[in-house]
Amino acid sequence: MRNQIKKMVMTVGFMAALVTATTSAFAGVNSDATTDESSKASSSVDKSDSEKKSKTTNDDKGWKKTKDKSHGVKQSTTKALAKAIDNVNSAAFSSELAVVPVMLTPYRKAYPWLKKMKLDDILLVSTDGGTHTSTLDYYKSLAETNADEAKDYIDSAKVQKYMLILQQVGLTIAKAIPDDAPKMVFGLEDWQEIADMNFKYNKLLPPKFDVSGDCRFKGTVNNIECGDCVLDISLKTNAPELICGEGIPILTSSHAGGKSVKVSSNTSYSLKDSETLSQNDEAFRSLTHSLQEFEGHAAASGHAVEAMYAKKTLLEKMAQGSKKVTAAIQAIEKKDNPHGVLSMLGISGAN
Repeated sequence: MRNQIKKMVMTVGFMAALVTATTSAFAGVNSDATTDESSKASSSVDKSDSEKKSKTTNDDKGWKKTKDKSHGVKQSTTKALAKAIDNVNSAAFSSELAVVPVMLTPYRKAYPWLKKMKLDDILLVSTDGGTHTSTLDYYKSLAETNADEAKDYIDSAKVQKYMLILQQVGLTIAKAIPDDAPKMVFGLEDWQEIADMNFKYNKLLPPKFDVSGDCRFKGTVNNIECGDCVLDISLKTNAPELICGEGIPILTSSHAGGKSVKVSSNTSYSLKDSETLSQNDEAFRSLTHSLQEFEGHAAASGHAVEAMYAKKTLLEKMAQGSKKVTAAIQAIEKKDNPHGVLSMLGISGAN
């Protein structure tokens, strides 16, 4: 019995030694395998990091090259930009546009009374729309002789205040339209944007002509003279008109501050179309934002038209890959004077 137990103990010991040896062997194999795999993985990671670093460096070089050329804007964007500018410049979609009515529109929308002055609005004794024929005939007789008695029937203070406001609007619009505007080809929407910016950011200029003293009819009951100005309320052009000094049309359907400007305007395309390109181009979106701030700042000093021209010129140069773009963009971001930006872009006479 004792021998059997001894034999069993020896067998168990042998099996334990076998298991230990086997486990040790497998551990060694696994350790080697793990070391090999770890080495391979490490090598792979190092290689991958090296490739990524190399690719990043190349990408950075490529981005910098693009940035130096067109301020980071994608090449696909500049191509689309070139087409957009060509569309705006196309004579096939252009027609003559009178600028003053467009510039006047925001004022009339905000102040409807600018175009609603009628005879009864300025009289102390109404004609009830002309139904009191005897009263109207009396006024007509005063008008035919330019009689001073008319002052007793005209609300001079009201007419004078109206004349002063019309002067301010007309002179402000005139200042916003440069003499060389006819050479600047924009879309109709661009001119509407200029008009809105001029109205939003630009303060009204002070009146220039004296309207003090008593007012009277001049020639007809639809012409009221106060000081140096004559107000025409015949509404033959659907709005009152103001003539001052030596026949200067301060504000009419076609003139502002004595200016009557007609330009070639694209009725189908505008620079605003280019803004859609910013949806998929972050760099161009940032530039568009800078341009909007630049335009608003310029409009506040009466240079909305020049700012729009600087914007168009910049986009044209960018589409051409001009080296002048970078300096001009920096000036725009600083909200420099539009004339200075145009000079940077090579537009002669821009000062």
